[in-house]
Amino acid sequence: MYLTRPVEREALLDSGASGTMIPEDVAEELALEKIKMAKTYDYKGTFTGEKPVYVVTVSCDSMTNNVEAIETPGIAIIGRDILNTIKFSLDARRNRWEMS
Repeated sequence: MYLTRPVEREALLDSGASGTMIPEDVAEELALEKIKMAKTYDYKGTFTGEKPVYVVTVSCDSMTNNVEAIETPGIAIIGRDILNTIKFSLDARRNRWEMS
């Protein structure tokens, strides 16, 4: 088990992504240790290469998940590996959402 300090980042909730992704600058900043490599594909299913995978803890409010996250050059992405464990409620008229 590897312990690092927490960092706060915005993340995209992406129901089309099967897994969670961590920005490469965060992985570098925290000196995370790669556990394996993962094949990556774009939204069309085209192979885009292989990227490092890290074990990370993702927290938001009272929710905490330990997952394997694939490195990405862009923004953090919360995929279905976490989204499938959460119930979301959206009130678009009030511009509010809740999770439980």
